[in-house]
Amino acid sequence: MIKTTVFDLNGVIWKRRPFNQAFFQLLSQTVNLHPKTIRSKYNQVVSLFELDKLELNHWLKTEFKLDKLTLETFNFNLQKVFKAHYQPNFYPKALPLIRLLQTNGFTIGCLTNSENFLIDLFTKAGLFCNFDFKVASSIVGYKKPNQKIFKQIFKIGNWKPAQVLFIDNQKSNLSAAQKLGINTIHFKSYKDLAPKLDKILF
Repeated sequence: MIKTTVFDLNGVIWKRRPFNQAFFQLLSQTVNLHPKTIRSKYNQVVSLFELDKLELNHWLKTEFKLDKLTLETFNFNLQKVFKAHYQPNFYPKALPLIRLLQTNGFTIGCLTNSENFLIDLFTKAGLFCNFDFKVASSIVGYKKPNQKIFKQIFKIGNWKPAQVLFIDNQKSNLSAAQKLGINTIHFKSYKDLAPKLDKILF
């Protein structure tokens, strides 16, 4: 019997791609480099952000020699970009589904590989108030598909693996969870997800 359902965040609850495009455009304008160049440089260090081993401001300061005023302007604009994308980027059925499951007695969590600065932005926006708990790579120091991040779930609640359902859009992450005995659903769309949830949960 499933007692807790854990959602991946990016690509399941929140659409990351539109924000990414605006984020890299902002970076491009700030450091005066082509967005593709910026993306390439960013991809080399993104895991460090996801594991909280590097701060965005420090990277911008050391990699691009940005001064204090430029950094302050960037951070101000980053908040504006995030605010513009926060509400529109939710999958329309995501939050109503979470509330429905909670109403039916399920504990709902999210488990995400997300950069430290993005977790801060989500926190300030109140995103995690929609969940009963969160497991974020930049907080626990592990990222999917490392099984250690999934084991954090069992430190939060006294659940057995068979009582946990994990929903993600990446097969490699699902495979890692399955090896621990966790139930999984490969997320493709909410139309596809609904009957699978009905079958597993009810």
